[in-house]
Amino acid sequence: MYKFFLTLIIVFAFGVVGAGWYFYQGNEGSELRIVVAKPDIATIGVPFTFGVNIGNDGNVVLQNVHISLELPEGIALVGSSAQKTIEGKTIGDVGAGSAIGTDFRMIVTGGENSVKQIIVVVGYVPQGVSSRFEKTEKIDLVVGSAGMVLDLSVPARVAGGQEFVLEIKYKNATAIDVNDLRLKIEYPANFEMKSADLPPDIGGNVWNLGGLRKGSEMLFKIKGNLVGDTGSSAEFKARLEAGFEGAQYRVAEKSATTQLVQSPLLLDAMIDGESGIANIDEELQYRIAYENTTDQGF
Repeated sequence: MYKFFLTLIIVFAFGVVGAGWYFYQGNEGSELRIVVAKPDIATIGVPFTFGVNIGNDGNVVLQNVHISLELPEGIALVGSSAQKTIEGKTIGDVGAGSAIGTDFRMIVTGGENSVKQIIVVVGYVPQGVSSRFEKTEKIDLVVGSAGMVLDLSVPARVAGGQEFVLEIKYKNATAIDVNDLRLKIEYPANFEMKSADLPPDIGGNVWNLGGLRKGSEMLFKIKGNLVGDTGSSAEFKARLEAGFEGAQYRVAEKSATTQLVQSPLLLDAMIDGESGIANIDEELQYRIAYENTTDQGF
């Protein structure tokens, strides 16, 4: 009797191991097949479709199939926060010999001329088995150039207190019209804005630019001045965002630096006399002093 039960236990163990090995082999790819459709080159700032197709090459139904995506920095799901890096969809059961797929809308927000990796994880339960299995594919996405071109220019050197101009150019170099553009500029702390061709919409540094048709280019200027120590530098940063499905995404960035130099001309105005008090009908004597601080004549 003891030998009989021992034999049953050994047979059962081999059966469990065999079933586990069969489904493990399925987990490694003999049953479930992942096929991804993506653009050859993704353009920064242009939404694209990332399609995931699940094929069942086995003889049993794959139940509760769930697709998860792990996104690297610089890729976002359209309509979601740019900080969201995990997305999942349950697509149900996949019958033996059949296939089912789903699409994800994505946008690249940075990493010009690079390769980014998207991880696709598919979880499933083979019919008749209680264990859940997963299969993972790592998909390379080639990122090309930026579709929205942004340029920010400032003078290389400015004198403290002297008014100068920042020029901002932006161009839609994509094949689609963009309907919701926003520009944000980070000023150095010692910058004072005097005027702008387009008045800011939020605070003194955010502009809602509206739409821009494909191939179109716009330019506007900001006037202001800097104060600070001679020889110090000041950096300006511009960021262009595009809105899709209610969410904003960074599509272009640019920075520019200027250096504070001594004014080439010093000017001082004084009134003769030391009291600083003027009486009615008193004649006032003004004295103007100016100095060329450079080695070049004016």
